Amino acid sequence: MIFRRLISGSIIIGVVAGLFLSLMQLVGVTPIILQAETYETETAPSHAHEQNAETLRASLNQHVGGHHHDEDAWSPQDGTERTTYTFVTTILASIGFSAILLALMSQCAMRSMFKLNPQNGVLWGIAGFLTFFLAPGLGLPPEIPGVEAAVLENRQFWWLLAVLATATGLIILAFSPLKIKPVGIIVLLLPYFVGAPQINGPEFAHSDPDVVVALTELHEHFIFVSGLTNLLYWIVSGVLASVVIKYWILKGMPVNAKATA
Repeated sequence: MIFRRLISGSIIIGVVAGLFLSLMQLVGVTPIILQAETYETETAPSHAHEQNAETLRASLNQHVGGHHHDEDAWSPQDGTERTTYTFVTTILASIGFSAILLALMSQCAMRSMFKLNPQNGVLWGIAGFLTFFLAPGLGLPPEIPGVEAAVLENRQFWWLLAVLATATGLIILAFSPLKIKPVGIIVLLLPYFVGAPQINGPEFAHSDPDVVVALTELHEHFIFVSGLTNLLYWIVSGVLASVVIKYWILKGMPVNAKATA
């Protein structure tokens, strides 16, 4: 029964939070992407415009159906079609994130490791933001069209390392005995000791210096807006998860009273 509740709860939270994120992206993120795309040229190196396709980060950090430059590859048309695919893909990714969040929070709540309330839901949401956006973004910031990027497979591997290390480190810091907590700090720093894959050369390869300046400003704005929208998304997801767990997933389950106080 609890498994069915986890699935249904993930769908509900994923759809609500995913729509919220999609609307924020439509207002704040998409205009920056469209503006950056106007500077793209046919002569730009094809690898500079690879879709940043990290399995989870691309769905929430940036946009969907973006700027892949294989002329033979299918991509949605600009306008309603592109917006629709963006919304659908973002919501599907959001359901996946919600399932992870609900599973972890439910297990911890059943073990009385924290109290189920909106305040702790916010903390869990911030932890999700740190894990899936901020930590990977320190090494691989969100990208706009025109950014030079390292080999995709190397970026995917490092992103996964950053996510796993951050999640593990935060769990150790939050729930382990004091003498074990330094291990959590070491685990958190591990991806940065390894180092994120980078390119040798300028961030933008456009031949016009004025365009490079404009793209640099757009990129800085894009990173800020992406970070803000993702932070709000994760906070909303964490709060919704705490409510759904308390009043639906663990309803009627033998849970220690202090975990639901």
